[in-house]
Amino acid sequence: MFRRLSRAVAATASVAVLGLFAIPEVAHAASVEITITDADGTAIPRAMVAVLNSDGDSVDSGIADANGKVTIKDDNAAGYVVAAPGFGTKVVESAPTAGASVKLTASTKSKLSFSNAFGGQVRTLAGDADSGVFYATSDAQPSVWRTTDYAGSWAPVPTSAEDTEASATAAGAMTQSQSAGEIFTSQAKGEVAVQVGNDLFFSRTYGSTWSKIASYSQVTGQNKKHYWIHGGASGEYSYIFVRTDNTLWAAVMPDSKSDSAPTFVNVTSTIGRYTAGDRVAFATGSGGEMFMAAINGTNLRLSQLNGVTDAATLVATSVAGPTMTLATSGIGLVQMSTLGTATPQVVITHLVDGSTKSVQVSKSNSGTWVNNSSLKKAGNNDNNFNAVTDISGICGQIGGTPLVASIAPVAPAAGALNGFEAVGTIGQCMWAYNSTGGNVTVGSAHADGTLILAEMNGANNNTGFVWDSAYDFSTNMVAISGDGQFGVRKSANLDASTGYRPNFGGAGGTNA
Repeated sequence: MFRRLSRAVAATASVAVLGLFAIPEVAHAASVEITITDADGTAIPRAMVAVLNSDGDSVDSGIADANGKVTIKDDNAAGYVVAAPGFGTKVVESAPTAGASVKLTASTKSKLSFSNAFGGQVRTLAGDADSGVFYATSDAQPSVWRTTDYAGSWAPVPTSAEDTEASATAAGAMTQSQSAGEIFTSQAKGEVAVQVGNDLFFSRTYGSTWSKIASYSQVTGQNKKHYWIHGGASGEYSYIFVRTDNTLWAAVMPDSKSDSAPTFVNVTSTIGRYTAGDRVAFATGSGGEMFMAAINGTNLRLSQLNGVTDAATLVATSVAGPTMTLATSGIGLVQMSTLGTATPQVVITHLVDGSTKSVQVSKSNSGTWVNNSSLKKAGNNDNNFNAVTDISGICGQIGGTPLVASIAPVAPAAGALNGFEAVGTIGQCMWAYNSTGGNVTVGSAHADGTLILAEMNGANNNTGFVWDSAYDFSTNMVAISGDGQFGVRKSANLDASTGYRPNFGGAGGTNA
């Protein structure tokens, strides 16, 4: 039976490539085994099962083994959804029972166009709040893919090709005729959304079923960037934000299957502490607190968002934040994380603007923010760190190419990077930062206030880098990156043997 890789097993395989290496999943404690078959009783391997509670929230998931068997938890289960490529998606409105057999009906519309997706150009990546679950979009059709076994194997999510035109349209099924763009997730299990053409679809079932947001057609503006934040003391508040060059839009997302359909509202002038053109970031605290960072040429403004049922009443209230600036010109980004705590802990900014190629990190120490004061860089496969003044020409930053960034979900408390207060990636580099407390040694000693950049062999500079949601630098070290020639690449180790950084093998190669 297939479920998640255990953390210990996940850490034993250092690198894998989509379509080239598949790591089998390892079963762990669960309570119900069911079998997925076709109408004739033939087992369907790799079928995806999402378990739902009475509100429609995802509470567990699993994939079927070669015999069509899957083990899932039935805690708080009120129903489940079963999906497999080439078959119609089945929604079961009752809890799974041990020994049950679920029959799927072959789709008369399903295409084999997904067969060319292995090795396809990856566009964007996203990680689910459920450990081991990742999503990717590619140039192939269908272009939205999902893994539930720590990137060991991938399959396309259901599209309108899996059912009749009428029922697929009525259900809001994702169209297969257009390539997907940005894919993004919230802090709740199974919640994923994707932009396809001029439409925005969301799922609360790991992409097994989809709903189209009708009001997305009202969201105007260029260079859309999407964010989904899910918070509240009981997880009762969920918002999707869309930032364009001159507007900020928000929609209250359903947290229960009885909630109203989401409607986008222009909150540019109503949310407060936001000015048209600001670059933004969002993060959720351990107690459900919801935060927004906004920056546009002046000091970064850090705010906490209120819980509302109408996006028009969203209000941002000031909280203590770092002193950071980011020019309004050029291409830039800001990202923020609470590192699993109740308050924002780290912010990273990056700008490409003519000759300016900057990266800066700020870390909170009990509310006092400290920016990095120096920068060091080491090349691939070495720890010879040398001082640099900016990021120009390194980490995959070439010419006007903007880089993608990430922040690991927690600070290292063990493992090879223990002592650093925050770790992340910028383009093809891992960064690590310690704002106070003295030297941390990786290759050589790095004084506090120093931001180190270590180039990662095989990582992509602009398609994305995603840490597993349970990444902890010791027992779970799974991370994925896009590769222009070979789809998705994986690293599952970080120690002296990998140069104290994620390692994906040679870029574009099969020697990983």
